[in-house]
Amino acid sequence: MSSLPLVSRGASHHRVHPQRSRNGCLVCKKRKVRCNEQRPQCYHCQRLNLECVWKDTAQQRPPQTNAQLGDPPEIDATSLEVDWLSPSADLFDFAQSVMDPPAGFSFIEDIYLPDFGNSIAPEHVLHERSTDLDGQGSPLAEAQSPPQSLVTNVDEEYSLLLQATPILDPVENGPICASLRALFDSMATSSPMVRYAMAAFAAVQFYTTGKQVDYQQYYDKAANELSARFHKSGGSLAVNSNELRYVLTTIFFLTYVNFLTGRLDLAYLNLAKAHKALQTSGRGALGSLEQRIISWIRWSDARAALTGGEGLLVNDTSGIYPASPSPPPDSGPHEVIYDMLCQPGIAFFQEVQTITGRIAKIAHGHRSRGSVEDETEVMAIAANILKDLSSLYDTRPALMDHAVSGNINSDTLAESLASVIVRSYRTYLANFYVCYIHLHRVAHRHLDRSKAVDTALCKIKEIVHLMVNSNESIPVNMLWPLFLWGSEEDDYDECQWLLETIRSLQHVASNANMTADVLQEIQRRQREAGTRVDIRSVCLELFNVSFAII
Repeated sequence: MSSLPLVSRGASHHRVHPQRSRNGCLVCKKRKVRCNEQRPQCYHCQRLNLECVWKDTAQQRPPQTNAQLGDPPEIDATSLEVDWLSPSADLFDFAQSVMDPPAGFSFIEDIYLPDFGNSIAPEHVLHERSTDLDGQGSPLAEAQSPPQSLVTNVDEEYSLLLQATPILDPVENGPICASLRALFDSMATSSPMVRYAMAAFAAVQFYTTGKQVDYQQYYDKAANELSARFHKSGGSLAVNSNELRYVLTTIFFLTYVNFLTGRLDLAYLNLAKAHKALQTSGRGALGSLEQRIISWIRWSDARAALTGGEGLLVNDTSGIYPASPSPPPDSGPHEVIYDMLCQPGIAFFQEVQTITGRIAKIAHGHRSRGSVEDETEVMAIAANILKDLSSLYDTRPALMDHAVSGNINSDTLAESLASVIVRSYRTYLANFYVCYIHLHRVAHRHLDRSKAVDTALCKIKEIVHLMVNSNESIPVNMLWPLFLWGSEEDDYDECQWLLETIRSLQHVASNANMTADVLQEIQRRQREAGTRVDIRSVCLELFNVSFAII
């Protein structure tokens, strides 16, 4: 799945932060963040795709003006409402790295929230939209940027946003993309809170592609509106059934921003808000749209659980969360057919996420380990998980075996539909098998591989090579299976192929290169030591921070 374990935040595990070194790169010095001093490119510069400049090389360059460098935008204290809960003072602070924010919201809105009537909105329409968002007399409203013409086709505009949310790839694909486009447009039109959250996400995506766009102002506005929904004057929850869909969508995009910017502490709190809203609203408030959005948030929560989060949604057994979302009532025939074929697989994938959350709960970062009592309890939990994995496989969808083997083709279904179903089911099954590897490294790390783990490795290898040989694009949700397969792979050539494959996903996974670096170091140390090494320790040694693979 998607991430690496995060160091425990227990009271007995306070970290001592050394003083900031004077030998770090100049980029980190300007941003006032701690540099890990890794040359030629430090952690922060690699994460942000920035040019890493060092003192000895900067002297050879002509000086840059302040206009060229820009100054980090000032951050309102209210935007960091939970900074005091941050597990580490040296966690990556993306906001400090943003240079020269754009003059107005229209730059993002024109690309990500287009008007269906025209591919490029007229200048006066853009001005009205931006003024409405930024408020009367706002500096952003006064300093309008000219209409953008980066994208001139509505379908292309929406494909940008769909491609920018790779976490949704296993389910929001094929014919369903059409309804997802309509959903994004409807949500953004109806709720400024959702619009701000989507804009913040878009700004982060632009920044990682080299454009200088400030996400913080939009994140703050969405976060402030979200907080207002949760608190009345008496301190009670103020999320009603009509607002639930907007609250959940906002939380999804804000959490995605938290993942991409390394603010895992904020991701945990946003996911806790989603859990609280659902518990308060109850099952009666969950229509087909809410169920669809919940499925997105549960996948985010499963990734958060692997980095040290509580996993409140994936571990919840109250029955509030449906096994799989229902199709929208106004679905077209293609969507209905796709839903009938893929819903059993999506339900299977949801169960895999739940088991992943259970495995994460027994990792060192989540609970005490080491004593006889601890290890006895962990072994018992692991045995139950293995039993549940076996039961889940026995009840897998009837279509899964045919799809994974590639027996569904143009002779069975339309080519476009067949390829999407095959790719989705392969992703579901690979994430199922990786649970065996994950569980073994968490509960039985000191023991040789079991037959179940050997089988899982062979199956994941087979699935990945089927994808590559079929010229399928590897979705970001395959990163976790690729990573854990690589942590157990013995063949050197296969290890190198895995590293290259993971690095090739940088365009859909913002930290694919970092993931490959961690895996490469794990492989090297395990070859030298002849035993498994702790993934969390390697990650912290290399980058001084843990991160979600997404």
